[in-house]
Amino acid sequence: MVTDPHSIKNYDEAATRIRLHHQADPRPVLVVEGPSDSRFLEEVLLDQCAVFPVGGRPNVLNVVREVEALNVASLRLFGILDRDFDHKIATAESEGLPIFPYENADLEAMAIVSSAFKVLVSEVASADKLHRFGGLVQLKKALYHAVEPLARLRAANAYHQWGLNFDAVDVCAKIDPDSCALKIRPYCMALVAKSSGSPPPVDTLVDFAQGAETIENPPTCPRGSRPYFRGRDLLSALAALLKRVIGTAPSSVTKPEHLEHILHVAFCSPVHSEAWTSELKSRVGISNAA
Repeated sequence: MVTDPHSIKNYDEAATRIRLHHQADPRPVLVVEGPSDSRFLEEVLLDQCAVFPVGGRPNVLNVVREVEALNVASLRLFGILDRDFDHKIATAESEGLPIFPYENADLEAMAIVSSAFKVLVSEVASADKLHRFGGLVQLKKALYHAVEPLARLRAANAYHQWGLNFDAVDVCAKIDPDSCALKIRPYCMALVAKSSGSPPPVDTLVDFAQGAETIENPPTCPRGSRPYFRGRDLLSALAALLKRVIGTAPSSVTKPEHLEHILHVAFCSPVHSEAWTSELKSRVGISNAA
């Protein structure tokens, strides 16, 4: 019988599978969110670790806690996961849980602030249009400005526990191609319309998005990676600009999912020189020459 590797039952049994796997494989174990994290880390670490995707950040935290409770002798275990926009990771770190978050909010954001972003843009943008726009520096500046309101909204949502459905709103469709900025009010209106329960008024979301209202202790990257943003948000904003402002690529090429795939591939080389990678290898206990 073929077992679905993404079933809830398998996620529930991940701790047991890791324990049994370790009996035959002495390599360190990394528990990650999904298959894309698994493929990326297997490439980066050259198979020096066994990687277990468990389907989302909450599952990573739960599985790491469960494996720790098993007290498996000689097992070196770490959870690799996104920091996102709440303080759950900081709390888990303070508890001593063996986790190692990506820099910035997530893997994609960590890659975007590296040289991999230049490779991505050169692959999908028009060189002439990008030059007329002001080059890569001006593009990054415009994209950072576009996603800043989204980062504020995500942080406020986590802080106030509004339960806003960000995944239901297409960021790409809410980017003004002339100003390269997020159309804040239309975006907030769509966010309220797509969110169940009792979302806050649109005006409240607009105030948070514009920075007129703020939260205490907003999320930041302890490693100093700035600005702090969700990588997929920025890739969605990039997709909007690629359609006309800095390119003429077809919609199939400018889908955020496609851009994310190119970004992951482009990041496999520069990530080896990142301090994040060196520290991960050091903590896990594998050769830093890999």
